[in-house]
Amino acid sequence: MAFPSSHRTPPAATKIVAVEPVKLQEGPPRWPIYIFLAALLAGSAWYLRPRPQQRATPAPAIPTARVYRGVIDPTRRVAGSISAGRFANVAAPVLQAPDTGRGLTLTFLAESGTRVKRGQRIAEIDAQDIKDHLDDVEAGIVQSRLDIKRRQAQLLAQMENLKQGLRVLKATLDKAKQNARAIPVSNSISQENLRLAVEEYQAAYDEAVKQMPLTEERQLADLKLYQLSYEHDIRHRDRHMTDFRRCTIEAPMDGMVVMQTTYRGGEMNQIKVGDRLSPGQPFMAVVDPNSMQLDAMMSQAESELVRLGQPATVRFDAFPDIVVKGRVKAVGAFAMGGRRVNYYVRRIPVRVELENPDERVIPDLSASADVLTGRPAAGLIIPREALAEAEGKPVVYVKQGDTFLAHAVEIATATNTQVAVASGIEEGQEVALQPPPSTIR
Repeated sequence: MAFPSSHRTPPAATKIVAVEPVKLQEGPPRWPIYIFLAALLAGSAWYLRPRPQQRATPAPAIPTARVYRGVIDPTRRVAGSISAGRFANVAAPVLQAPDTGRGLTLTFLAESGTRVKRGQRIAEIDAQDIKDHLDDVEAGIVQSRLDIKRRQAQLLAQMENLKQGLRVLKATLDKAKQNARAIPVSNSISQENLRLAVEEYQAAYDEAVKQMPLTEERQLADLKLYQLSYEHDIRHRDRHMTDFRRCTIEAPMDGMVVMQTTYRGGEMNQIKVGDRLSPGQPFMAVVDPNSMQLDAMMSQAESELVRLGQPATVRFDAFPDIVVKGRVKAVGAFAMGGRRVNYYVRRIPVRVELENPDERVIPDLSASADVLTGRPAAGLIIPREALAEAEGKPVVYVKQGDTFLAHAVEIATATNTQVAVASGIEEGQEVALQPPPSTIR
């Protein structure tokens, strides 16, 4: 068995050829394309997202009212506040002393709404300082009275001394005259001395006699000064006594107490015990409950409908159960303008006098009055807000199914709240209380 020889034939030599690298041509950058594709995918996903289904908004319901047959009174409503025809304002007293213009503190106050009689105490102001000052003035008056008595005694003693001196001068003069009788038998020197003595004593006596009335006048003037000082103290005391009495305030008339308001703590509050009042500040009123009246305003366009003596029905916002009869007492002659935004809106003041008012009716209550301006009228009654206007004519929107038809109507009479229709609609129909969004004519 022949084995192959371990000697192998070497392979032929391979020729290595050098190949130059080929440069690839570079294209434009592709990252803007990637960004555009990402944005496109995000927008498609947002557009194709599941959306909640929108519910249809139902049309707003239109309120309606049913037409009925009846009779209404032609009235015009006026609104305002209650006031009293007879009243008396009560103000803080203006005291003369001891501190003019000081604050006055209330220590007692009748409750608002209290019925009082004339002369009854309704308020009291702290007068302790006046009382203390009065004690000092009284002590001064007593001292002045004692000073007058003391001065009178001193002047009396002084006058008595003057009279005693005058009597001594008179006796001395008489003695000199007696001595002068010896002149015929005396020598010349003694005679001259006697004459001079008589003249001297006579002159002294005459001078003393002349001084007597002058001294009396001087003493009277001195005493008058004491008396004037005493009278000044008396008047001073009387002024304080008057101030002290003024601090106790009495009702000027029979009636009801109505308290006013004051600015306290940044807001308006009713005056109460402990408040400090300024001299002359009104803080209370006593009103006659039987003289209540309504001070109201009305449009000048309707003022010609209101006449003196027309009956009215008055109602109150605070007491809906109170209905009071009244009559027109006064109608303003000039229209009054409002303030700020409604300055050009002119209104006429109207005063309605209340007949037999309820005891709960007090001033400053808001109220309204329906003034009867004509005779009652019959017809189909609808609310005032159901009446509309189309092409210059009054119309009413009558409900028929789901729609509203405009019906031209003829008005018999109207008030501020109701309208009596003579023709154009039928009893039992429903009318819209506001114009529908779309109507069929």
